[in-house]
Amino acid sequence: WGPADYPLPGLGHLIRAVNAPLCLTGFDVAALCREGLAISDIAPFLTTESGARFMDEHSATIMLPPGATAHVPYGIAPTIVFPCQKSKEGETPMAFAIVW
Repeated sequence: WGPADYPLPGLGHLIRAVNAPLCLTGFDVAALCREGLAISDIAPFLTTESGARFMDEHSATIMLPPGATAHVPYGIAPTIVFPCQKSKEGETPMAFAIVW
């Protein structure tokens, strides 16, 4: 599921920002199921007004600096986004995270 292609969303994770800051958003999988949705339905659901309300009520977002690690507890499905940071030469460096 998601841009990181997690095989088991909702399992506990540790996520480490390796060389760049990352934005980590997690949502409650049980709350999603109570809405009658499957994980595969989340992307189109979030583009709706009710999807935005769902995320306001059932998600949290944190920013991790490089080298920091976050625990994502059981029942939360994480999504990782790397803010785009260009170098002085105008290139966007590669950004890495470790998920285990």
